[in-house]
Formats: sequence, C-alpha cells, structure tokens
Amino acid sequence: MDTPKQPANLAPPTKPSLLRHHQDHLRILAFGNSLTEGYTDFGMRFHPYGNALKSKLSALAPDLTISVDINGQSGDCVLDSLQPTTQRDRIKRAWQYLAIVLGGTNDLAHKLERGLEGSEEIFQGLRPLYEHVLNAGTSLIVMTVPERAIDTRSSDLAVKAHANREHLNRLIVQWAADSRLHREQIDGPKVYFFDLAALVPFPRNEDDGDTTPAEGGMWSLDDLHMTSRGYDFVGNELAAFIKNLL
Repeated sequence: MDTPKQPANLAPPTKPSLLRHHQDHLRILAFGNSLTEGYTDFGMRFHPYGNALKSKLSALAPDLTISVDINGQSGDCVLDSLQPTTQRDRIKRAWQYLAIVLGGTNDLAHKLERGLEGSEEIFQGLRPLYEHVLNAGTSLIVMTVPERAIDTRSSDLAVKAHANREHLNRLIVQWAADSRLHREQIDGPKVYFFDLAALVPFPRNEDDGDTTPAEGGMWSLDDLHMTSRGYDFVGNELAAFIKNLL
C-alpha cells in the first residue's frame, strides 16, 4: 500500500485571515475536473474529496455550518471549458467564502508535445481563473497538479511529461507566493497554497522502476485518478488545513 507523504509547506498563516461574511457558516466551492468530481473505478462511480472535506471539517468545527459545492467535470481543460468567460456561472452560482481550484491535468496530456511552453500556456489559462475567483470576493486555495503514472517512468516521453508537470507546478507555486504576500497587505479575499502533488505521490515499484498502484492504496489502476480512499485522504487533509484558517 502506498503511504502518503506529509509535505512541509502546507502550514497556513499563523494569524487567522479567512474572510467570512457570517461567523456561523462557511461555504466552500471545490472547482475543477475529474479529480474534483471524484472519478474512480474507471468511471463506474464518483467519490469526490468534497464529501470527506465537509464531514471532517464539520467535526473539527462543530459550531460552524459547513457547505461544500462540488463542481468538477470530468474531461474539463483549463484552456477550454475552465476559462472564466465560460465558467462565471459555475463559480458565482452560490455565494462562496472559499474556493479550491485544481486544474491542468487534462491540459498536460493535450499539450505534451509543446513541452515547457505548453505548461506556460496552461498557466496562462489558470491565472485568470484564479483572479476571477478573487475578484468575486472569494478567498482561494490553489493546488498543485499531482503525479500520474507516466511521471514515474523512464521513457523519453515520460521524462518530458514529468518535466512539463513540474514546470506548471513551479508556476503555480510562484503565483501563489506572490499573490499571498500581496493579499496579506490588504483587506479582502486571501490566497492559500496546498501542495497536493507532494501530499499524494504516485507509487513507485522499487524493483523495476515502473508503477503499479497497490490494491487499497491512494491511486486507481487507470494510472490517473484516485481511489475512494485517496479522495477521502485529500478531503480530510484539506479539512485540517482549512480549520487552521478559521
């Protein structure tokens, strides 16, 4: 069974800074694609991390009413269906206090041959989405793109795929650091960073360098999505992270 790592850089600010309009209610939007929708078992069922997030955060903060709007659509791409112009209604359908945005996995597959330039194009699609959330008065958690099976393999194509994803994540990390610093100096919605990639690395087979998700582990046998256990783990970790913002 693969054992998740505990990244060192998930600690939120020591001073509570999450903007809330009602002290007894926290509304959260989980926004993205299949990893947000909870695609698992080769599409036979869906088990979004938002379910565990709501359950765990409700237990951690019993005085709060927690609402989690799970808005993930399998197959969505940042450079197509996740653009602010097409998703304004999805983001603003309900008055949210906090949005969790995860995007880029599908784009990395489509932009593989573009190399690092493709990763930069994907980020140029993510940035206006982040900014749209903040402009709507909603605080934002940005997440890195997690590994896929191809990231752990050694072919030329796999090495390229790994480099592209790492480059995209560096751009996400830098934007989050810059935006968080700026937002801490002003009133209004804040930016937080959650390193999903470090939290749930794809398993590695020590014998041959290939990857085979272990039964009962975090990752599905489709080499891309998580198991129900994996999604629950992510939801529980997000709940603990958000609790420290309150």
